[in-house]
Amino acid sequence: MATAAIASTSISYTDDRAPTTAYRLVGGPGIVDTVRVSSILTGRQKFDWRIFWDNGAADNYLVELSGTSNLITGAGYWVLNKGNLDVSTTMRMPPLATDATFSVPLHAAWNIIANPFDKNVSWISVQDANGLPAASKLLSYSGKYDSSGTMQTLGGYYYFNASNATSLKIPYPFGLNQPMRARQAVREDAGWKVRLSYETDINRDADNYIGIAPDAKAGYDELETHKPPLFLDQGFLYFPRPDWDATYSRFNTDFRPALGDGQVWEFEIMNPRKSRGVIRLAGIDGIPAENQVILVSEYESTPIDMRKDNSYTFTPAGDRMKFRLITGKQSFVEKELGKLAPQAYELAQNFPNPFNSTTAISVKLPEDSQIRLEIYSTLGQRIAELADGRYTRGVHTFRWQGTDEAGRAVATGVYFYRLTYGTNLVQSKKMIIAK
Repeated sequence: MATAAIASTSISYTDDRAPTTAYRLVGGPGIVDTVRVSSILTGRQKFDWRIFWDNGAADNYLVELSGTSNLITGAGYWVLNKGNLDVSTTMRMPPLATDATFSVPLHAAWNIIANPFDKNVSWISVQDANGLPAASKLLSYSGKYDSSGTMQTLGGYYYFNASNATSLKIPYPFGLNQPMRARQAVREDAGWKVRLSYETDINRDADNYIGIAPDAKAGYDELETHKPPLFLDQGFLYFPRPDWDATYSRFNTDFRPALGDGQVWEFEIMNPRKSRGVIRLAGIDGIPAENQVILVSEYESTPIDMRKDNSYTFTPAGDRMKFRLITGKQSFVEKELGKLAPQAYELAQNFPNPFNSTTAISVKLPEDSQIRLEIYSTLGQRIAELADGRYTRGVHTFRWQGTDEAGRAVATGVYFYRLTYGTNLVQSKKMIIAK
């Protein structure tokens, strides 16, 4: 292996840098500990470029670097640049250990890693060098996360350090080709699996799976993979499993050993922008035909038959929403839906509160009911009517955009909303508009 090599590439960026999907995962090859960010990214920080490192924390994991920050050998970064990022440099090759590997430093949990060499490295060779399970993933990013079988030079990749190792061995790729052996976390003939995707106006999160695999365990096993870090304002779908990992509790897979009479998969949608989105299911035909596939929202408890339409379009009531996907025999599904049915009339506190544009108000109905949901000023003047009609038993959520019945924006201040069914007043609550 030469002590120095030429590394060059051109990383393309869209003209529109406003969406966070314009960011790219980038890594610096070679020994770069003395290289400053300003030698790679030129112009004004936050105007011409931005760069973030991931510190591996469960929250507040993005650390923004400045032009005077030094890069880290073997680390990758989120990079946004004005125009294409053209890199051509003479890289100083890292020294190899006796087993022809170079160890890049790791912290616990999620790391953005980079290939330190001048040649691409297969992920399988990294798995073999470190004794990693077949289910361990290398994730690239180009507007969305994707599994990658190769660590390319100048690319950045997410890797979950499940064993809390202090380093990861990267074997130098001697020769032109490296052995590529097919590895599968789930056998193709093992039960069935369904892919859940969530699409917003700016991104699509599609790498989420549920299913039945005979070699799966009832709890956590190597078939389950952690969800990569949620990036800024993009929309994501994940399975919350704090019983599997109390700190990094988001997963993008949830496989069970058997369906039995039925199973309930709980998942959440995170969408800080609260923009309209779509949940899609692919692979439903693999579920035995005698089993129903029902989607239920925390804020709209009307069951959605996903066999009739495998997509569900909605506007989030908040930046996080909870769902249940119920799959099983009819008696099992009816029993699970019965558990979700309200036992009494209830008017929930609006969310968010205070708010400056739109808020959501949920009502719980223990039976089919004629209801009216109205908004009043502190002087008792009716401002708007959000509902007046007959609604089915369950949870219903209504949105108010801070306008009166004529569509005019109302002033900042305190307002009241009240729910009645028939002639009975259920409850009245206060909310605040803060513009």
